[in-house]
Amino acid sequence: MTNVVLVRHEADYGFGNYLFETPVDLKKGQRVRVKTRRGESDAIVMHDSAKVDENALAMMVTACHASLPLAPVISVYSFIPVGRGVKNM
Repeated sequence: MTNVVLVRHEADYGFGNYLFETPVDLKKGQRVRVKTRRGESDAIVMHDSAKVDENALAMMVTACHASLPLAPVISVYSFIPVGRGVKNM
């Protein structure tokens, strides 16, 4: 089983979704950093990640015009509130 996710690069302006392998479960709307053949890029998760078997992976790779091995998600951004409105704990 391979955990995969569809993302859209932030600088893409609607040119499509791309398939990546992810070591963690991701949810739609999360911001991530992915490794591409052109370097690292920020992206937004377009659909929740899913664990798929080899047959489903082959179909997704073909449909997304991707190639194996898939490039990885390398980090997930988290929201850390700072400044006014943050209560001291």
